[in-house]
Amino acid sequence: MPRWTILLFCFSLLLTNPAFAQTSCTALTAEQDVRLTGFTRARAVMSVVSEVSGRCLEVLADTGDPIAAEGVFARLDPTFTTLDLEANHIHRQEAKRQLRYDDQEVKRYQDLVRAKSTARVHLDQLELQRDRSRLELSRLEIEARRLREKLDRYTVRAPCGWRVIKRSVEPGEWVQAGKTLARLGDYQTLIVPLALTTAELKSLRREGKSIALVLPEENITGTGRLDRISPGFDPITRKLRVEIALSHELFSRLHLKQGGIRVDVPLKIPDPMHAFIIPAAAVQERFEEHWLTRENGMQIRVIVLGPARAPDNDDREWLRITSKKIRENDAFLLPPRR
Repeated sequence: MPRWTILLFCFSLLLTNPAFAQTSCTALTAEQDVRLTGFTRARAVMSVVSEVSGRCLEVLADTGDPIAAEGVFARLDPTFTTLDLEANHIHRQEAKRQLRYDDQEVKRYQDLVRAKSTARVHLDQLELQRDRSRLELSRLEIEARRLREKLDRYTVRAPCGWRVIKRSVEPGEWVQAGKTLARLGDYQTLIVPLALTTAELKSLRREGKSIALVLPEENITGTGRLDRISPGFDPITRKLRVEIALSHELFSRLHLKQGGIRVDVPLKIPDPMHAFIIPAAAVQERFEEHWLTRENGMQIRVIVLGPARAPDNDDREWLRITSKKIRENDAFLLPPRR
């Protein structure tokens, strides 16, 4: 067999041997670990305001207490409104009796007019009086509705399950209409307000409805979701305000379901230097410069920024590099394995 045939055969064996074959790798966007910190707050806060004036009879929830299932915070003395409603009832009975009498008078004079026994003008006066009695009864019925509605306002209501942040009324105190009786918070859902950069917000959006949360003081971990994103922009901090709501599962594990609990949000954001990570074996050093080789043989000069953490399930050594000629997922050759 000619010598050149033997050499060609050996070279083909080397190329097809996996131990010597060249493989490729891709450049991945380098990420930076950040840890945002916020503190829990009520999802909503409201003021409980009295709509009527009166003496406070009782307060059913103190600071820190939840509003009971009946949804009542306090009761005011409704005595005078109750008396007005009773007087209105008597006036309505009188108006109904007067209207019945006017109806009878109108019917009697209608018969007389048909018999031409009396003048039409007297019937017109009676019909006018009947209409006035009917309108007076309607006015009294509307007044009764207003008084019943006012009577209901002496029971100061609040959302069930909300907790009292601050109480500003005591039993026996005279309450003016419009006075704030308490401040309530909805602690049935806890939120964590944060101020984020655009990159951090994009990272949170990628997490979807399962954002990892760490509560170091409670020594527990859990998840949350993006609840609200403010469309406003702070020109000083150049950040956006968002709120993360704790999941029901995490909320149920809290010992104290209140504001002020520290929450850490670990995030991965793109490297601010627009760097990439790549296996160290793909980087070749010549004369104190570093190079990568594309699959078509073109060489790209890169700057090595330092070691990088390897992706999951990869035990190779990785480097952080940067170059204006590299884009994410660009392929580069790896030297033959030996």
